Amino acid sequence: MSPKIRVVALCVFRRDDGTILVGISDGPSDGRHFYRPLGGGVEFGESAEEAVAREIQEELGAEIHSVRRLGVLDQCFTFDGKPKHEVAFIFDARFADESFSAREHITGVEANGLPIHALWILPRNADLPLFPNGLTELLDSVL
Repeated sequence: MSPKIRVVALCVFRRDDGTILVGISDGPSDGRHFYRPLGGGVEFGESAEEAVAREIQEELGAEIHSVRRLGVLDQCFTFDGKPKHEVAFIFDARFADESFSAREHITGVEANGLPIHALWILPRNADLPLFPNGLTELLDSVL
């Protein structure tokens, strides 16, 4: 079977201090942390906007509103020694329950049962690898 292009919808939640909410993940081979906005795969028959709302609901149990598409990032990369190709629709949104934005750490659960740990970071922090590639530049151009 040939490799597939994965289409994802990711949501950038922003606070007034310039921080954005990102999930923390570990690289499979080196265990080093990397950071990525929350969201996930677009399912057949749903729009990217519908997918991002569904993913945030499933992962955090949170409703969102004021969803706005910021752009699309297309990248090829290697993960766990395997070539990957991902097209990421990047959205900006607000939590319906504003208390989510006041929390320093937010926890949730992935569809596979693994825990999600999210925190607020400055997108330009060079010590924190932020993905997908090009996200910081996209945010600079539209926010």
